[in-house]
Amino acid sequence: MSAQASSVRPAGPFLQRIRAICFGWYSFFWTGFCFVFGCLALLPAPRSGRLSYRVFKIWARGFLAGFGGGVRVEHADRVDRKVPRLIVANHTSWLDPPALIVALPTELRFILKRELLTVPFVGWYTHVAGHYLLDREDPRAAKRLMQKAVDNIHRFAYSPIIYPEGTRSDDGKLAELKPGAFQMAIDAGIEVQPVAILGSSSMMPRGTNSPRHAGDMIIRVGEPISTEGLKGGRGRRALADKATEALLALGVPPSTGSGPDGPSTNSEPPAPGDDAAGSA
Repeated sequence: MSAQASSVRPAGPFLQRIRAICFGWYSFFWTGFCFVFGCLALLPAPRSGRLSYRVFKIWARGFLAGFGGGVRVEHADRVDRKVPRLIVANHTSWLDPPALIVALPTELRFILKRELLTVPFVGWYTHVAGHYLLDREDPRAAKRLMQKAVDNIHRFAYSPIIYPEGTRSDDGKLAELKPGAFQMAIDAGIEVQPVAILGSSSMMPRGTNSPRHAGDMIIRVGEPISTEGLKGGRGRRALADKATEALLALGVPPSTGSGPDGPSTNSEPPAPGDDAAGSA
C-alpha cells in the first residue's frame, strides 16, 4: 500500500458535507484571529518577522487540526535550521503550505503568485510579513523581488520556498519543473533542498474548497543539492533535473507518459521566476 493511501481515513458523503461546513467557519475565524496577532507580532521586529512567524506556525497547526489533519516528517535531520537553503517542493493542494510550515524547523519565506493577495487574511499576511508575491506580468518587478529575496537570505538566514512546477498539479503527479525557479539558489550561493509532500492531493485536490477527509500528510525531506560551480541556463537545468530525480525518489508520482525518469526539464522559461511561483 502506498504512503499516501495508508495515511488517510476516508469519510462518507454526509460526513464530508458536515465537515466542509464546519471547517469553512472554523478556518475563517481561526485565520482571521491569527492574522490580527500575526500583524501585531510584526511590530517589535518588522524586518525580520521572527516573532510573527511563530504565530504563522501556530496558525498552520490549528488550520490542519481543524479537519483532523496531521503531518508526519521523514528525514527531518536533513534540515539544518541554521543554514538557509532553497526549499523546492511538489504542489498539489492548498494544504501544502501549512503542512510545510508545521513540518520544517527552519524559518520559511514563500515565493507565491501575486494573485494570492485576493485571498482574505492569508494573502494579506504573506504580503505584510515579507513573503514574496510575484507579478508574472511584470518580469522586471519579478527580477527586483528575487534580488530582494537573495539579499534577505544573507541578512536574515531565511529559507525561501518555491513550487517549481508553477501551479498545483491536477492529478497529484509531478509536473515539469521550471529551471528559472532555481536561479535564486545560484545567485545566493545556497543549496537546494527537495521536499516531497505526500497525501495532500487526496485530502484536498485542486478544485475543491475544503478537505475531503482527515488523516496524516507525509513530508519527506531529501538530501541537499549543491549549486557550486553552476551558472546560467545550464546550471538552472542541471538543478531542475537533479531536483526532479530527488522528488521522484522521495515518492512523488511521475506525470503520465513521462517515462521512468519522470517529467522533462529541458525547457527554459522566458524569464526567471515568471512561472516558478506556486499558486498557494
